[in-house]
Amino acid sequence: MPFSCAGSGARRRRLARSVVTGLLVGFWLVLARPVAVQGEEGARATGDSSALGPAELPATTQSYRIEAQLAPAARELRGRLLLRWRNPADHAIAAVPLHLYLNAFSHEQTTWMGGAIQGRWVDLDKLSRLHEQPWGWIEIERIVQRPADDEGDDGAPCSLRFIQPDDGNPLDRSLAEVGLPEPVAVAGELVLDISFVAHLPVPIARTGGVDDYFHVGHWFPKIGV
Repeated sequence: MPFSCAGSGARRRRLARSVVTGLLVGFWLVLARPVAVQGEEGARATGDSSALGPAELPATTQSYRIEAQLAPAARELRGRLLLRWRNPADHAIAAVPLHLYLNAFSHEQTTWMGGAIQGRWVDLDKLSRLHEQPWGWIEIERIVQRPADDEGDDGAPCSLRFIQPDDGNPLDRSLAEVGLPEPVAVAGELVLDISFVAHLPVPIARTGGVDDYFHVGHWFPKIGV
């Protein structure tokens, strides 16, 4: 139903502002439903999370189980990730791409940083003046393929090589290809056990840390399928 109002121009503007404000507040209240979150020392804040029940989540071919520890003074994260992915293709898969997003912040000549500096989203001179070591990165320490029904310590080592399919930038390491010892059959499940260490940049583009502030985004390896 279209919105209209009669009366003076000032009155119409006030009424329109009230309607818009009401819509925005209502929209915020819908989005701001409380959910359960894990706090410090295992404390748990509770709330109504029924709207986020598994029955309403979209179907997915992948899942992650992550254990990680943050060392704030060093801006360092160490973690272990168990990744499961089911092959939806009509052929076996012998290699999968792996996103290593934090490497986009490793120096000024990565593909993302180069574009950000050129587009003036990032002031490199200011960044260097304010922070002696502003950069961040992520390294894979160990990656093995496990049988789908086995989560023990054994596993077959995978190969890892950096790829740059978009621009061929040899200085960019934000995407890698994981070679699998055992190809994943059609509808089969891939299980990767990955140990990694990450160094967070200072706050840049929705991720980073400084002093006691941390916005930890793009921080773990993600399968690119």
